[in-house]
Amino acid sequence: MSEDLNAGIVRILSGRSVGTGFVVSDDGLLVTCAHVLGRPCPERVSVIFLATNEQREATVEMQWWRDVEAEDLAILRVPGGLPQGVRSLPLGSSTGVSGHKVSTFGFPSAGEVEGIAGYGKVLGRGSQTKAGQPLLQIRSSEITKGFSGAPVWDELRRRVIGMAVMVATPDASGKMGETAFATPTETLQRVCTDLQIPDINPYHGLNPFTEAQAKFFFGRKQEVDRLVNKLRLDPRFLLILGPSGSGKSSIVQAGLITQLRNGVLPGSDRWQIMLTRPADNPFQQLAVQGLATESNNLTQAVREWLNQHPEHPQIVLILDQFEELLVNCPEEMSQDFLAQLTALLDANLPITAIAIMRDDFYTHFAQHVKLAQRLEQNGGLIHVSPTLQWDELVTIVQEPARVVGLRFEEGLAEEIVEDSIERETSDEGGRVGRCAILPLLEFALTELCERREDGVLTFKAYEKVGGVTGGLRQWADQTFNSLEDEFKKQLASRIFSNLVYLGNENEDLPDTRRRRTLKSLYPNEDEREDMYKLVRRLVDARLLVTSYDPSSNEVTVEIIHDALLREWGLLKWWLKRDEPFLRWHQELERRAQAWVETNPNETRYIDSLLRRSSLSESEGWMDLRAADLSEVEQKFIKTSREQQNREDLRWKALYEKVEQQRQEAVRQREEAEKQRQEAIRQREEAEKQRAEAERQRRIALARQLTAQAELLRGQQGHLLQRSVLLAIEALQRSSSLEADQALRSGLSLLPLPITRLAPRGDLTALALSSDGRYLVIATRDSNVEIWDVFNRSRMGNQ
Repeated sequence: MSEDLNAGIVRILSGRSVGTGFVVSDDGLLVTCAHVLGRPCPERVSVIFLATNEQREATVEMQWWRDVEAEDLAILRVPGGLPQGVRSLPLGSSTGVSGHKVSTFGFPSAGEVEGIAGYGKVLGRGSQTKAGQPLLQIRSSEITKGFSGAPVWDELRRRVIGMAVMVATPDASGKMGETAFATPTETLQRVCTDLQIPDINPYHGLNPFTEAQAKFFFGRKQEVDRLVNKLRLDPRFLLILGPSGSGKSSIVQAGLITQLRNGVLPGSDRWQIMLTRPADNPFQQLAVQGLATESNNLTQAVREWLNQHPEHPQIVLILDQFEELLVNCPEEMSQDFLAQLTALLDANLPITAIAIMRDDFYTHFAQHVKLAQRLEQNGGLIHVSPTLQWDELVTIVQEPARVVGLRFEEGLAEEIVEDSIERETSDEGGRVGRCAILPLLEFALTELCERREDGVLTFKAYEKVGGVTGGLRQWADQTFNSLEDEFKKQLASRIFSNLVYLGNENEDLPDTRRRRTLKSLYPNEDEREDMYKLVRRLVDARLLVTSYDPSSNEVTVEIIHDALLREWGLLKWWLKRDEPFLRWHQELERRAQAWVETNPNETRYIDSLLRRSSLSESEGWMDLRAADLSEVEQKFIKTSREQQNREDLRWKALYEKVEQQRQEAVRQREEAEKQRQEAIRQREEAEKQRAEAERQRRIALARQLTAQAELLRGQQGHLLQRSVLLAIEALQRSSSLEADQALRSGLSLLPLPITRLAPRGDLTALALSSDGRYLVIATRDSNVEIWDVFNRSRMGNQ
């Protein structure tokens, strides 16, 4: 019997009646059959908890009591809370459980034995009581009288799917002796609305799989094994690269971390695993993990932590979304952290750092030479495969559903995989899917699972969610279109646009999500309430995600996944429409922040101000969209104008001198250009002369060859073929009438074969008729053959 089931079983004592019940809530609610309590229904009964053997008094909740002739249900309450060691049993849906193995525990009359485990198999739904109440039919050789009120535990879903209520009476031939029936959990919940049936969705939408969801994480075993094998070499630093949406975080969190905690490497079950992400301040994020020092000395913080926790012989520091350090962090802080990380890796400490980063940011990472060199020397660079094989996708689609007892309509899983596959093939010859499809695939599967019917994922539901690529886009469109007025829609457009960091195609930098504080999304205090409400609504719609940053005591907001940037046409249209402003504003924010962080007494304070075209552009945008600029940004622009005016006065005095120098440089450049053009002309003329000389040489050689050909043909007939070859060579050197005539004359004199005869035997003599038509041939075996030369046929032989 399952230990999970054991923790929630109770024995019901009501007068002479003995039956079974089970705990359904942590505040002391129990469930059993009404007929177990007997008639009339008592107000109180005694219960004994199987896990602790402790006896308690329980009161009957009469508002939920249903007679035997109805649902045959009684809800009890144990005052004072549950005994320690007793747990409530989770309820699950009874749909789609046909064929599932089940277990239970009851208290039938069995002599000296108190309590018997029972096992069976669900045959399906469809049966009902005389009162019309639905029942689950179960085949079991143990369930009998005394199991009434016992939970029916689905071994696959690990949840209670029903309550044992009756057994069938065998007929005269002994049939139906192993048939039992259970009240479905849906009936329990319908009577007692306080009960909940939270069905498990094994798919996780756009969220990465974490350690808690490891049992639903499939299809990436090869990648996890690669990481484990790398760790066997005790590396100091690993950098895991992969495309956005390729499942890098899931591979590490649900795959690698789970393996390490299970002791896949010697002693790894005792390692301290610290998972964090840099965000905009990596030192503050590490402080949350316990690695904090007054001087932000990372090596010192790790050494102190290890000294304070001797039970953990090694630290594995996992830095997820490492690209944030390169694009979101202030430059000075980013450089400081990378330098300290390098120093930590050089220190003699038992630590392994694992960074997880999108591969399109590697060129920026490589600019940090020391860290990049260490990575290369240790062979710590790991690329997550950008593609998935057919069998991996099948596993990703099918296995999570199997874990919770769901099934696909025949052919549906294959169609989903087919929709995820590219036309191109892998090196091994099979068709592959891009890892970038994973977020959309997981989102579609999540929505598909929410629409399951009787435990079955259907084609009909798959069409409704829009297939693999349509789910997220469709959901985002529906959410946006549900906004009540134009003001909310414009505000939503601004929220999403401000949460995108525009990339740079020239540097192969794509657009990325940008985490911002909620406060930074509204430059004007008047918009605060509207902004807060809309953000909460978009979070509820699973398009945005918020989190609390304890270091800054701020709420942060970000788009839930990069897939939304690629697939949502409306967002791409907003970014395209507002790209000039957004790109300018993105740069303005960076420069204004650097200006604010600079001491006004330092030269850098003035150097960081806007100049010339940048200033003019900024003033133009401020005139058009001042409402979108913060007070700091507007002050930055105005201060830049004041400084520019002062500098203009100084530069005016130098203008004439600079202009004279410029004109002289132009004159010199024009003179140099004339000289260059003359040199080009002379070089072209020389080239023409060389080409003409070469042409004349070829003509002379061709004439010489032609003359030789004529001479050989006229004086030395046996060299006729050489004469023809000389004529051909002459034509190749230079085409002329003389060479052409020499070739034609030579060809006309060459002998031509008329026909080829094949007599039988070796020839000894032959004779040709006077008209050349007939040929007589004599062979060594005394045969004479007559041939028609023109027809190439033998006319006879003697």
